[in-house]
Amino acid sequence: MGEASPKSLRTLNQENGGTSMNKDIEAEQLADGTVVSAHSIEIVCASCGYDLDEAELSADKCSDCGQDLALKKSITIQATSIPAYGEA
Repeated sequence: MGEASPKSLRTLNQENGGTSMNKDIEAEQLADGTVVSAHSIEIVCASCGYDLDEAELSADKCSDCGQDLALKKSITIQATSIPAYGEA
């Protein structure tokens, strides 16, 4: 499956200056007809759920709880139906 274009990336949490690791990728249809479903990606501290920003991913400790940094990644995929083309 093709990769979503960078212009379809939209940061959900703008509080961190646009560097939040919560991303919402909008659905799009690629030139070859492949449909990339809308999906959200969230990367947080596994210990406390703190929304890390991109600069904090290489740290050894969570800047919120102080625990060793272990990442938790969640992906939510929107499932939608695609209407049939042509005559019924």
